Amino acid sequence: MNIVEHYLQRYSSPQRLVQENPDPRLGFIVVVPACREEKLIQALTSLFHCSPPQSHTAEVLVVMNLPENAPAETIRQHKQWVEETQQWIHQHQRNELVFHIVNAFFPAKYAGVGMARKTGMDEAVRRFYAAGNFNGMIISFDADCTCEHNYFTAIEEACSQSFVAPGYSLWFEHPLEGEEYPPAIYHAILLYELFLRYYVEILRWCRFPFAFHTLGSSFAVSLKAYCMQGGMNKLKAGEDFYFLNKIMMLGSYSEINTTTVYPSPRMSDRVPFGTGAAVSSIVRNNDKSYPVFHPRAFYALKELFDEIEQYYDCPAASINTHIHSYAEPLRTFLHKNKAEDAILSIRENCASPRSFCKRFFQWMNGLQVLHYLNQSHSSFYQKIPVADAVEKFVNEKIEKQNFSSPRQMLEYLRKRQKSSSYLPPW
Repeated sequence: MNIVEHYLQRYSSPQRLVQENPDPRLGFIVVVPACREEKLIQALTSLFHCSPPQSHTAEVLVVMNLPENAPAETIRQHKQWVEETQQWIHQHQRNELVFHIVNAFFPAKYAGVGMARKTGMDEAVRRFYAAGNFNGMIISFDADCTCEHNYFTAIEEACSQSFVAPGYSLWFEHPLEGEEYPPAIYHAILLYELFLRYYVEILRWCRFPFAFHTLGSSFAVSLKAYCMQGGMNKLKAGEDFYFLNKIMMLGSYSEINTTTVYPSPRMSDRVPFGTGAAVSSIVRNNDKSYPVFHPRAFYALKELFDEIEQYYDCPAASINTHIHSYAEPLRTFLHKNKAEDAILSIRENCASPRSFCKRFFQWMNGLQVLHYLNQSHSSFYQKIPVADAVEKFVNEKIEKQNFSSPRQMLEYLRKRQKSSSYLPPW
């Protein structure tokens, strides 16, 4: 039994959700969760106008979903949207790009974006299996996004290389101006994207191997990696962050910066955190600064990451001494999480410094880093405005810059991150 068969038997629902047989040349499946999404047709139209893959066909699975206990009026609207989407699909089919609807009502306990994304991605696994393609790519998109015309061809180009990564973060840019939303929303999304890019940039400076963006609207994962790591979770929020951290731990995770996804800057109250929730919080609180993690918390992390190779063969008795030398917030976190025991256990099962480092970062992964940052800011550091954090970090650790505005900071970080793909040190 191969990994795909094992996944289908153990983790996914038994029945097919799309009855039409897949094209034998199927190579890419885009999964789009949609719950009362007024911009869905705009998102599908954007995908429809993309240049199709050259060597394979592609499908788009639209998971139109609601909780089973949704109010009657919401269900009525949902059915109307399903009918309208079906009509659009009927008018926009072509051999190389086929659209399907999965109409799903989930138990209230699980209903949410995680369950919807998992349902679509599991169906993608089933369709690749039916097509006999174990090298397919599952692509994650959102129902309020648009993309560049080379969306499929850029992903295909990355997958045609001699080495194909287990997953890719796709380049994204939120719109920063326009007439569709009030100025306050564009300002809010500017601050939020500035935080996202600051967070990734400073972790890359720290030499953290999993310093990649984790937006649900802009990633792709190989079929085998998806199955190997147990598939998507059912979380109502943060499903993308938790899932991609599992994929990254396979190693060799990468980026595709040659196309662009344009996520919506809209407000949302459906989930407690993420883009929509952040924009809502900034706008409703009239927050002009958006406080974020202090750079000093990351500076302490870099000390640890720069020294981690030394822990492979240093005397066991000196590990605690090393840990005690770090800044108090990091030292406290490491002691609380029994880092010394973890290091000793890891190195007992590693034959080289490189394998030790890889195993260490399986322990000190993206979730663990986030725990450290949250804990250190609850007792030691104070968050500071995102613009202050970026200015401080860039000028202290990268190069002298005289920024005139948060937008200039964002453009600076966009340019740095798009110009070259991140190559993790381990």
